[in-house]
Amino acid sequence: MRADRLLRLYPRAWRDRYSDEFLALVGPDRLRARQVVDISMGAIDAWLSSDVRRSAAGASATANGGGAMLTMMKAAACGGAKYRMTSRDVVISTTIMLGGSLLMAVAAMWISWTGHPGLGGAVANLGFPLSVTASMHFLYMKTYPARVRVVVLGTMLVILLGATWLATLT
Repeated sequence: MRADRLLRLYPRAWRDRYSDEFLALVGPDRLRARQVVDISMGAIDAWLSSDVRRSAAGASATANGGGAMLTMMKAAACGGAKYRMTSRDVVISTTIMLGGSLLMAVAAMWISWTGHPGLGGAVANLGFPLSVTASMHFLYMKTYPARVRVVVLGTMLVILLGATWLATLT
């Protein structure tokens, strides 16, 4: 995927203000998967953050030709703003994955025992994906703003629960 297509995900004011800088920074080449995810998360943040929309609508490029976004992104990339996974993050994430999977397995057995084997099987199949999705908040997505994590993970959870619900209808 190319950056000019992902640019459409951003609000109009953001695109009007930053599109030239953004495209110059990212370049014309196809993007890697991680870049697509980061740019998509930035778009979600731009839509949810009134500060971003306000600054995009009111800001102008700096006199030296480099815009505010370019300066900020360079500082983040050069300033060591890299993701660091701590042992605490791993423990929390692992506890959520294992505890959630165990809890869902127990719930599936109870649901099957009460006379709903189809729903019990669906809940059993949902256990691990649901637990991994919940653990992502503390591990893989911790560098994103909280509102972006809530939207992305909430959407994933709704899709998982919706697919499970649809599977139980047949």
